[in-house]
Amino acid sequence: MNYVNKIVSSNDQRIRNHLYKLVNKLIDLNRIRAVSLNHSIMELTVAKYLLEQGYEEVDTEVKLDNLLTADIVGYKGGRVVVEVETGFVPVEYAEEPHAYLKARVASKIARYSALADMFILAFPSYYIPPVPKILLKRSSERDPRIVKELKVLVDRYYKNPPIEIDLLQKAYLHKLYVLYVDEGRVIELSPDDLLEIYENTQRIIRNARNNLS
Repeated sequence: MNYVNKIVSSNDQRIRNHLYKLVNKLIDLNRIRAVSLNHSIMELTVAKYLLEQGYEEVDTEVKLDNLLTADIVGYKGGRVVVEVETGFVPVEYAEEPHAYLKARVASKIARYSALADMFILAFPSYYIPPVPKILLKRSSERDPRIVKELKVLVDRYYKNPPIEIDLLQKAYLHKLYVLYVDEGRVIELSPDDLLEIYENTQRIIRNARNNLS
């Protein structure tokens, strides 16, 4: 409750009351260790933003089918599904974190976007997720050879069930949310914005390496 009181004005009782209900749900899930506290706080940050943007029936930890549970779901002219990505890496993949996270993000985009009218990936301001560049392009612009290479990577980590290549080809990331958790604030990015961040970062790294040589 304290976090909700911190990020929502006392004048906006509608949003506060809605988030209080979500807090109780997340507390119950936290007690059975189904959701971590850090992850819950980020879900509340997203839920607050969706409510502010006019989304209805905003909920957390929503079952989409027999296999998938979405972090946050809301409705406004269709169903929006938001998944929070924090960069967590299981100990068994500690020696290959980048490959694992790249496959994890690709798997999320492929699976969840197939069940949403709009799919959004959210992440904290201190982390940039390694979204495969091919998934930042429109489906019609994707090179089938690169999609096949991505499927090989995803299959290394996700085999039960495996991701169909058709899901990777059609998968689409509509937006990205950067979460400033301390302030309860969200900044929207487009796939093109993230692609530009990647390119700028790579250019800086190349220049730094050249200066060292």
